[in-house]
Amino acid sequence: MTATVNPSKRKAHMDRIYQEWDKALSENDADALLKMYAKDAAIESPLIPHLLNKTEGVCRGHDEMRPFFQAVATRTRRFANTTGPDT
Repeated sequence: MTATVNPSKRKAHMDRIYQEWDKALSENDADALLKMYAKDAAIESPLIPHLLNKTEGVCRGHDEMRPFFQAVATRTRRFANTTGPDT
């Protein structure tokens, strides 16, 4: 049985996730980024081979994702997000 989610609640939830991810990235907070993913999650990015010297562009699980987010955080300048996801 699948629960139906109210579209406005779904959008609010997606906006909250976007804002939390954007805030963590803006603050170069690798730990906050990692906490947004399940322990067995995977992330795919063309940056992974470049930043981690890997042949595959996928990190699986927190142990592989942590160095990726740390590398991204050290290369991202801090900035204030003055716009929302709809601007």
